[in-house]
Amino acid sequence: MNVRAILLEVSPLQDGPWKMVFRKATWYAVSIKRGEVMKTKIKMLDFEELDQAAECLKLMAHPARLRIVDVLTQGEFAVHEIAELCQTSPNQTCEHLRLLKGHKLLSSERRGRTVYYKIASDQLAALLECVKKSCSKK
Repeated sequence: MNVRAILLEVSPLQDGPWKMVFRKATWYAVSIKRGEVMKTKIKMLDFEELDQAAECLKLMAHPARLRIVDVLTQGEFAVHEIAELCQTSPNQTCEHLRLLKGHKLLSSERRGRTVYYKIASDQLAALLECVKKSCSKK
């Protein structure tokens, strides 16, 4: 990045001692201290990553789905076992499982007349750990 280009954009610093400058899909925090131009690259998720994260968080924003994921992080379970552990009806459990599987967060395998579910996305375990750390009573 050319310092002259930064100076052209930063010269009227009316908002305070720093300004955000956008260059080629990268944000920089630019400040002037003692006549020197200081720039710091700001690390941010791109919009596609943010959209994916928002979709995942919307999908997981239900206590029953969080409980289901909590159960499934501990192994593979049949629908009736998940329903019993989560204290939900089998119909409700199937609907939640269908949503999670439809977003490729879970996978299933039929063995005879029983369907077993397991975690298909490593991100779910990390998300659940984050929820546990942030929301647990201390």
